[in-house]
Amino acid sequence: MKKIAYLTGTRAEFGLMQIILTKIDKDQDWQLILLATGMHLLSEFGKTINEVKSVFPQVKLINATYKEDTRLSMAEFLGQCTTKTSQILGKLKPDLVLVLGDRAEQLAMAQTAAYLAIPVIHLHGGETTTTIDDKTRNAISMLADWHLPATKTAAEKLIKMGIDTKKIQIVGAPGLDQVKNLPKKPKDCLVILQHPDANEGDAPNQIRKTLEAALTFNLPIKVIYPNADAGGRSMIKVINQYRSRVKIYPSLKRQDFLQLLSRAKALIGNSSAGLIEAPSLGLMVVNIGPRQSGRERAGNIIDADYDKDKIIQAIKLALLRKTFSGHNPYGDGRTSKRVLKFLNQI
Repeated sequence: MKKIAYLTGTRAEFGLMQIILTKIDKDQDWQLILLATGMHLLSEFGKTINEVKSVFPQVKLINATYKEDTRLSMAEFLGQCTTKTSQILGKLKPDLVLVLGDRAEQLAMAQTAAYLAIPVIHLHGGETTTTIDDKTRNAISMLADWHLPATKTAAEKLIKMGIDTKKIQIVGAPGLDQVKNLPKKPKDCLVILQHPDANEGDAPNQIRKTLEAALTFNLPIKVIYPNADAGGRSMIKVINQYRSRVKIYPSLKRQDFLQLLSRAKALIGNSSAGLIEAPSLGLMVVNIGPRQSGRERAGNIIDADYDKDKIIQAIKLALLRKTFSGHNPYGDGRTSKRVLKFLNQI
């Protein structure tokens, strides 16, 4: 039995990977070593380690978190993760390490595995945004031994980076595997999910403009807390000032999150869910700011700057269009099957 290690650091990423991790855990040829750190350990973000434990009671904790709402704290977190993952991987000696996307903890896992000569498999590489995530994602790709991008365009970027085509297999986005079987529900609200943008700054004022714009519409507003990147805590303080006017979710389980999106008339903010999951839900998206500007997209996206009036106009257009029925470039909801097939072939 081969051992494969994965480190989860956020509620969103864990939700994306849950089906894949469950299939690995149930496969008789694999032993899953699951580690958890970061946002999962923070009460202010819902202490989602409890959700992880409910599904994978064998999870091992890495005690590293974002102590402050600053970039320095993010850098320190990367250092903590690198030190502690090296200790655990050195002891447990997995045969493979699986990493996803572009988070700091994923970079820590990839570089630790590389120095320990443990092969690395990278999902969701080759994509483009406009933040520090690009540098992190590309660094992980250069540390990885195999690449499972979501789209053809992402695969082509990896090839341009010098990655051997024989080491690349397009599998789609894992986040779509839970979308295809969702029941249809009446659309009755607006959902806001907006993260801090490292390039833009002024995160509190940005989320305030978004909230004020959404509140001009006679619809229930559902707001999900942002991630713990620099600026996230200051955004939460602003969100909490609107508690009497909006419904706030510090965190949501993956299925609850998708069900909420399925009820939304529009998703507002800058989450990658607007580009990846939303098209498969027929959901119109108001994409605010440049955080996702480099990603592939379907026709459900309406862009707006960090400006209240422009956000209002974009929401009006989203509500006018009502729904989206086009192609989703991120796949067909069968990513987990492709990933397991790949693992059992290498």
